[in-house]
Amino acid sequence: MSRLLVDDFWGTPLSHSGSHGSYRPLCVLSFRLNYMLGGFRAWGYHLVNILLHCLATSLVVRLARLLFPSSIPVAITGLLFAAHPIHTEAVAGVVGRADVAACIFYLMSFQCYVAHVRHRDRLCRQGKQWLCMCGCVLFASCAILSKETGVTVLLLCTGYDVLTHLGKKRNSLVDIFTKVSPHSGFAYTHEQNSFIGVGCDYRQYT
Repeated sequence: MSRLLVDDFWGTPLSHSGSHGSYRPLCVLSFRLNYMLGGFRAWGYHLVNILLHCLATSLVVRLARLLFPSSIPVAITGLLFAAHPIHTEAVAGVVGRADVAACIFYLMSFQCYVAHVRHRDRLCRQGKQWLCMCGCVLFASCAILSKETGVTVLLLCTGYDVLTHLGKKRNSLVDIFTKVSPHSGFAYTHEQNSFIGVGCDYRQYT
């Protein structure tokens, strides 16, 4: 456990010149818990991946209910996500847990932001608005710590906010910039600290 925060996803020290630079401590932690409970027995790792995929599917369905008024597109969305062949590698391959875990936190972060926007537009109490915003940032951080691509959820939140308020006269460009700039700042800070802070060269991820 002492190496959890200083090694990359493949067990190489982040400060080493040969490090891949992939910083995914939450995913690595899940593997270590798997090992503590069942050793190297493969079925335990696959079972966790399947359960995580089920959780991700339920979150997709919940998000679809927020965005679609009819139950038919909700059902189609859930079925497509659950059974689409593109998810085979992420679920069947143990190493794909990083993608599944990041997906879960990604969806939770976005749903928190959708709730924040709705509370804000309905002029609900500030406490509700900030609780949802804190949840968005917390789950976004967890998504990033599961896989680096999780940082894009902040761009999704920004895009959702802008598109939601396009055409509303009471929202000026200054208002929109004020609402979305914290996400850009958080994303930029993450990108700087993730690589410079550990003494690694900047790398691109696919």
